Amino acid sequence: MSRTVVTVPDVVGAGYADARRVAVAAGLLVVGVAPDGTPVPDDSAGLVVEQDPLPGEALRAGDTLQLRVGRPPGGDREPRDPDPLTHTGHGVPTDPPAERTDPDDDPDLVPA
Repeated sequence: MSRTVVTVPDVVGAGYADARRVAVAAGLLVVGVAPDGTPVPDDSAGLVVEQDPLPGEALRAGDTLQLRVGRPPGGDREPRDPDPLTHTGHGVPTDPPAERTDPDDDPDLVPA
């Protein structure tokens, strides 16, 4: 008995839960993986950033669609406190630059 041919839906950019529902409704099994290759839970809030096979390809019902899942909109981490770039002086001058003066009063030649 042959399995029904299904067309792989385009789910890149969708939330993982929605993408999973669409793929399952098309007759596919879904495997979600994080960028590091670890499995993603079915209720992940992440977004699908890549899929394999690509949209439009023909598969048999029951074949597997792998979805690579990224962070949810807005990220999934709390902001660092304090921000090292603004609180440690890295990249932020702590004193105004020294004013350059012309030692010989020649307006065209100012030391660099």
